[in-house]
Amino acid sequence: FMQFPYKWWPDDCTGFSFIWNEEDHLVAINEFPHGPVKDGKSWLQDIFGFYTIDGDANILMGWNVGMLTREVELLSDDVVSKGCQYILNKFLGAKYNIPPPESVTRTKWYSNEHFRGSFSYRTVDSDKLNATAEDLAQPLLANNGKMTLLFAGEATHPCFYSSAHGALESGVREAQRIIDLYASPREKSCRIAIIGGGMAGLGAATTFLQAGIEDFLILEASDKLGGRVDTIYLNGNVLELGAQWLHGTSNYLHRLAEENNLIVDEASEEGVGIYVRNDGYIFEDFMVKKIDFIVGKILEECENFVDSEKYPFSVEEFLEEEFKKHLRDNPNEDKEFVEKALELYDWHYRFQVIDNSCHRLKEVSAKDWGKYSFIGTDRQKHMNLRNGYKSLVDILLKSIPEQSSLLETPVLKIDYSKAKIRLDCRGNLTILADHVIATPSIGFLKQNLLQFQPPLPDITRKTIDSLGFYGIGKIYLVFEEKWWKVDGFQLVWKRNTILGDDRDWIRYVSGFDTVFNQTNILVGWIGGDGIEKMESLCEEIVGIHCVEVLRMFLQDPSIPLPIKVIKSTWISNPWVRGAYSHTTPACDRAGCGPSTLAVPVTMDGVPKIFFAGEAVHESHFSTTHGAFESGERQAGNLLKFFRRYKL
Repeated sequence: FMQFPYKWWPDDCTGFSFIWNEEDHLVAINEFPHGPVKDGKSWLQDIFGFYTIDGDANILMGWNVGMLTREVELLSDDVVSKGCQYILNKFLGAKYNIPPPESVTRTKWYSNEHFRGSFSYRTVDSDKLNATAEDLAQPLLANNGKMTLLFAGEATHPCFYSSAHGALESGVREAQRIIDLYASPREKSCRIAIIGGGMAGLGAATTFLQAGIEDFLILEASDKLGGRVDTIYLNGNVLELGAQWLHGTSNYLHRLAEENNLIVDEASEEGVGIYVRNDGYIFEDFMVKKIDFIVGKILEECENFVDSEKYPFSVEEFLEEEFKKHLRDNPNEDKEFVEKALELYDWHYRFQVIDNSCHRLKEVSAKDWGKYSFIGTDRQKHMNLRNGYKSLVDILLKSIPEQSSLLETPVLKIDYSKAKIRLDCRGNLTILADHVIATPSIGFLKQNLLQFQPPLPDITRKTIDSLGFYGIGKIYLVFEEKWWKVDGFQLVWKRNTILGDDRDWIRYVSGFDTVFNQTNILVGWIGGDGIEKMESLCEEIVGIHCVEVLRMFLQDPSIPLPIKVIKSTWISNPWVRGAYSHTTPACDRAGCGPSTLAVPVTMDGVPKIFFAGEAVHESHFSTTHGAFESGERQAGNLLKFFRRYKL
């Protein structure tokens, strides 16, 4: 900080940024030989500018960065002051009469033995080692399993590292751990514990209430009920970060939405608009429809393997082989047609990866492809809810007593070895129940099987391990105003296109669609290996990368940056870990799937634990109504047990 006797710069000037050329490098070392030099560069070149400070009329603040920062801290105040004066006169002396500063104040964070620097950042090595802030934030345990050493600070925050509020939140987090540790033990009892307040949990609760049973308790880990429904409102209209549309008409959720006038006439479709290549080429409509028909026909044929003893290893194997076969069977098609066909095939592949919430299609069972059931008029058209999915959740919650649910109550351990099932929850809370309906996502269960004592039956564990579960990402780009005239941009890449490492995630985006009731917003859909990279980036960078791609594809450098970016983070969500499930070739080999997960876990002939959720529905997996129906069904199975034994 350089304080001058008077302000020598113009009133409308907020600072000066310095740009060095090669000649400047050599001249600076000769003209001001004081202080450290590295690789032919003077420390002065790491001072990239001086800027004004609000409220301090005569002060300029300089920023010093780079490899020599630590050594600069060891220089005397006099050398630093004269060096800064040298830079100001070198760059600005011809235009301004710059007086010597009255005083110079500078930071020395690295020299301070209690800090040794400013703040943390994520390194290439941390990526390679998969080392995260969450790892650093894990408390160390004593031999008795009790937390003894806890870590806080900006470096332990998964999102807000390098910030004061990140440091503050990390301190609150660790304090809460200790509060929870020493909180007075509490105990509650109920007849039925429902783990998870998503659609499956609400389906179970609704069924119990309809049967006149109110002695249940919903234990929800997050701060809201609704599960993978996450509606937000922008400009007075809806954006869905989670479940997007209603699928099919013959289900309870559709009837409930219709009865309450929640469904609008305007339906949404995917993959509409123009199909454009990264060199600006726009595909002819007939070509797009032809490849769409071929791929659709192949996937339709794949449905026939449900009842077949012989079937391909995966959807990818069947789709790829049949598509190549179609090209071989049509030798009259020219080379250009084949190349375009393969480029459009790549788009369909990425679309199916997103639609099936998988890493790649070789993880999706060809045998069970035909088990998904859609009942409605048009499979391609998706129903929009007037006020978002949350409005449907709100209607369901009206019938559920407030005291029947506990929010922010994750279950840490489930002991079903005795007559009463013991559920140990965060905050020193214990729930004792006769029966449990467990509705966590498969993604969560895969990482938390050790919570169950005794271990779950082999077939249950094998099913959880074998079922597939990954993610879908959404990126909402909010622009100042609408600049497009089409219904969407589907991104088709020239084959073998390689992007730089920092932008490789964008290759997994299928396209950008318009958003129902949001005239100035586009939504990008991303799947596969690109999701986790996207979730790890800040919104600003995601927005920049997306617009750079749109500018490249549309050959239009004038496309503006968004004024706001909103993105989903379902894989990062510790209570979900993704979007929804799919059946895998591993399920085929093991002879397991949703039906085996639906079998209750018993102890001495008594059904203790029922699993529910979209992954437990054989024909409506991946949907909200499938999740709701599975909760209904498992609650119904428990009611049958009560009636059979007059309980």
